Amino acid sequence: MADYWHLSETQAEAALQEFLHERGPALGRLQEAMRGDGQNPDAILDYSVKSLRPLWAWVKSVVTEPESAGMNLVTEESPSWLRHCVGNKPTLSRESLIIVDGLISYVCRVVERGAPEARWHVGHTPTKSWVWENHPVLAVGDDGWALGELVQRSAQPIGGQIRDDDSGLALRVQAFIDQLHRASRTTDGDEPLVEIEDLGEDPLRGRELEVSLREDIANKYSRVVDRMVKNLAKENGITGAVREDREILLIATPTWETERLEEWVTRYLAAKIRD
Repeated sequence: MADYWHLSETQAEAALQEFLHERGPALGRLQEAMRGDGQNPDAILDYSVKSLRPLWAWVKSVVTEPESAGMNLVTEESPSWLRHCVGNKPTLSRESLIIVDGLISYVCRVVERGAPEARWHVGHTPTKSWVWENHPVLAVGDDGWALGELVQRSAQPIGGQIRDDDSGLALRVQAFIDQLHRASRTTDGDEPLVEIEDLGEDPLRGRELEVSLREDIANKYSRVVDRMVKNLAKENGITGAVREDREILLIATPTWETERLEEWVTRYLAAKIRD
């Protein structure tokens, strides 16, 4: 099974959607495991950062290593973050994998609630050595974490136990939420998402509109922009759509006004960046 770094663009997008689809059922299994161990998830799991302290203390007390050293726990039914895990696979019992998978879901919900401005997307930067390349990443602009891999690394027993303070996970999650808030204040300045200019008639291509994308959008979501150009070219009234530069699109259209194009581009980007 290919790790995240070696997935194609299409495979990475599918892996993101699979990861997000898995979160709800995995959280339900965590709640079942807690009840089976005499815990009350309704009282503990209030989706606050502080709730991670008692949850983490319980997880540390129940997570175990496999009964047999070298036991292969990775199958087609394994969570996507485990199948595409980069580097060493976690050494956890099957029961512990269920708990850790649910813990990942819960941490995702806590961060989503604490930083609602963050969005899920496929991790990508022009720097190919980026640690989260092709991972499901929750981020604001360039600031983000692959929560699945980070949580499972924290939940890795060493010598039979997780060597981390009860407050360790909560402190790391709070630091990440604070990081996302800082990134949001930097990203959400006065610069608009897109700017449209009517260039008038071109002798060869006819009337053209120029789309200027905000720098962070053009760089961070370059592949989304490429797909957007292809989809825009199929719209009625659009006779041509090319990406002239990383941040500049040229749209040939005899009928669309700048307002209509701005609305279409803004709606498309907002939907895809949230996905």
